[in-house]
Formats: sequence, structure tokens, C-alpha cells
Amino acid sequence: MNVRAASSRFIVAGVCIVLFSANGFPKSWQSQSESSVPLEDILQRAGDRVQQYTASILNVVCTESTRRQELEPDLKTEKNKPIELAYDFFIVLGSSFGIREQRELKLINGKPPAKNKRAPVPDTTAYTTAVVILLPEIRENYTFTDAGIGDLDGRRVLIVDYAPAIRRPPSVSWEGARFRVNLQSKGRIWIDPESYDVLRLDSHLTEPYEFRSPKVAKNGPFVLFGPTHTFKMETSDVSIRFGSASFKDPEQTLMLPVSAESFQVFEGTRVPRIRITHSFTNYRRFTSQVKIGQ
Repeated sequence: MNVRAASSRFIVAGVCIVLFSANGFPKSWQSQSESSVPLEDILQRAGDRVQQYTASILNVVCTESTRRQELEPDLKTEKNKPIELAYDFFIVLGSSFGIREQRELKLINGKPPAKNKRAPVPDTTAYTTAVVILLPEIRENYTFTDAGIGDLDGRRVLIVDYAPAIRRPPSVSWEGARFRVNLQSKGRIWIDPESYDVLRLDSHLTEPYEFRSPKVAKNGPFVLFGPTHTFKMETSDVSIRFGSASFKDPEQTLMLPVSAESFQVFEGTRVPRIRITHSFTNYRRFTSQVKIGQ
């Protein structure tokens, strides 16, 4: 399920569940006082910085380390051995949605993959393009609220909450044994009061969603019959952190993704409880040896 802003070319914060087989975050949600900077100015300045981000990140590549861990019903105990993957990570121009994440697999559980071998699980988004909700052409799809001045890891920050401007009910569409769920998200953004760079962005479902599979489903030329099955998306939390990365020749410092974490409870799927963490290191500019796959 991709949540996409109307009339937008950018993928925004949401959840992607396509296959039929599909502890919360610590939150610094307390604010000390209202910001002295008007909300419209905060959004404009932060939007300008995001515009620069969407341009500058197209010229860099980094190493992404991903850890995918299934959880027991207590949401704390790890179930099974985690899957650890390493990629070369890029942000590239998309054909339909502006910018998108792209990966080239480098390691599976610490070992190079065999030729043409794919990861044992689908590549999982880290939602690093979610900051585009601050761009002017996308901001109109959200309502923003000044949540005041707060603290993020000992750092004074501006805090802005966001939610969909128009609430739409959740929906699901089926194609054979696969489905796509459309849900809306709300969240919070932490912004540097001097540079207006986004330092952190969190998103959460606006509401849980329960649905049933159809008794009859079409899969290409075939018609499938079977008992209905109940699914419930209870939780889908995402938190992305950004930090500075320095480059030489020429000297430049950019604010880029540092880490991301997603936590999902989707009852009825093959993996109902999962936490996925991403870390981004070793940023470098593209060289002639770097090839971006299609």
C-alpha cells in the first residue's frame, strides 16, 4: 500500500504492503513553548531546504545496512533469526513520482550474493523521500500545526505536526492472491531552528484497518475460490533521522538520511509483527564506476 498525495509526483510517508503474505518508537513529543517564528515561515524555509535535499541527494551513493526482525506477540522477543542485508543505496529520479529509492544488493547476512541471486525478502523502503511533504506542491495535501519548541537529543528544535488535509477511509484492492492497502498517515517533524533542515520525521497510521479477503478472486485467466480470511493493520510506525555528511572536491556539507526504523503489526499476514532498521553510512559522490540499475 502506497499512500500518495493527490496530484503529486512524489511518494510520501506511508506503508507498502503488496504481497498476500504480509515496540513503538521513543517519542520526544513534549514541546516547551510555542515557536516565535510564524508557522508559514517555518514551512517555507523548511520546504526550501527539502528542495535542495531532493537535488543534492541525486548525486550521492551510500551503504545501507538493513536488519529485518520478526517479533513474537509480546512485540519485544525476537522470533527466528533476523535477515541482514547490505546495499548500495541511491535516490534517483522516478518516471512517475519524482524521486524514489533504489538499491543494489551487496551482502546477504554478511556474505556476497551469488550471481543474479536476489534477497530472500523484497527490498523494503526506508521512507527517506517522506520529507517531500514539505514541498509547496505537496503541503496543500496536509494540515500543519506548530507544536512549539522542543528537545531532540539535547538539541533545541522546532516541532511541527502534520495530518491529511482531507480524511479518506482506508481501502484495499485485490489482484488474485495479492492486495494493496491504501491508508493515511499523520506524524511529527523536528526542524533545526537555524538551518531549517529536517532532523527527524515520524509517521503513524491515522487509524487501524480491518478487512476480509474475497471468497472469489481472479488471478489472470484463472478464478480462485476459497474461504475468506481476516486481516488487520493495527500499527505502522516509521521514524527517519537525518544528519550532516561532508564531501570534498568540492567541499560541501549535506543533510542526508542517517537511520530509519519501521515497526508494523499486520495481523493475518505471514509475518504479522516486524521491525526493520536501516542505517546509512559511507556517503560518497557518484564516480564513473557507479552504475544505477533500472
